[in-house]
Amino acid sequence: MEKQTLRERFHAKGYSVTIYANAHGLCRNALRNVLDGYTNGKKRGKSRDCIDRLRMDGVWDDAQDGKQLTYDPAKRSA
Repeated sequence: MEKQTLRERFHAKGYSVTIYANAHGLCRNALRNVLDGYTNGKKRGKSRDCIDRLRMDGVWDDAQDGKQLTYDPAKRSA
């Protein structure tokens, strides 16, 4: 059985990015970046708040998520 991505698990629970972000007071763009693997919440901030909420709702898997980003941080502009 293939492991589901974070975004697939998020949608499998019936969540919508916009509605979820508004309901929990999260930044919609930060939530999208987390779901796409662009940020991993290693520092405190909007992404970390999203991850904390996803963890409470049982979407975030500590063993699988946030270990590897889908972009090269050295090439990302500030």
